[in-house]
Amino acid sequence: MRSLLLESGLLLLCPSISQESLILHEQKALRPETLTICFCLHGDQVLMLYRSNPPNANRWNGLGGKIETGETPLSNIHREMMEEAEIDLHQAQELRFAGLVTWTVLNTHTPSRRGMYAFLAHLAPNFPIEPDRLTPEGLLSWKKLDWVCDRSNPAVVDNIPYFLPQMLAHPNPQEYYCSYQDGVLQAIATGTLPDNLSDSEVFRSGGMVNE
Repeated sequence: MRSLLLESGLLLLCPSISQESLILHEQKALRPETLTICFCLHGDQVLMLYRSNPPNANRWNGLGGKIETGETPLSNIHREMMEEAEIDLHQAQELRFAGLVTWTVLNTHTPSRRGMYAFLAHLAPNFPIEPDRLTPEGLLSWKKLDWVCDRSNPAVVDNIPYFLPQMLAHPNPQEYYCSYQDGVLQAIATGTLPDNLSDSEVFRSGGMVNE
């Protein structure tokens, strides 16, 4: 397996997957994004969850969950962070909508794309940091950002080391489209957000959801 970065913004992790194949699957219908994820940052650390349950059991992931009826992505991530980590995102120095992470499985007969709204929360230097804590969802722990973003780290959910550094580097939200085959990440492409999200709550606030 090797990596190849193309000028089009497509990162191929497996040379057997062609760009034309990825584009074909990008044209499939996108199911409504029903999930959220948040990466809560404090200095050079990020809060991660070692998940006890599928999906991504026994791997480190960001925090978030399913958007319930009547919730917006923003209200959902506020609720999820409070329930899972007892962190009030209203106290964050900055809470930013960072983009969509979408995915599909290339080897299905009728592939459909799903995704999640991703947020970055920056906490103040004096924000109280709790020690590792076991929750019903798994183990909460503050991890070094470099460790989380290490592409050779098998302990972290496989696409995070590819899209999280991009989200941190780019102030404008983008779509990060991940292709999987037989459960293995094959390619990641970045692009503009879907037009049907232009009137969403996070966009009306200009991408910045905390003052």
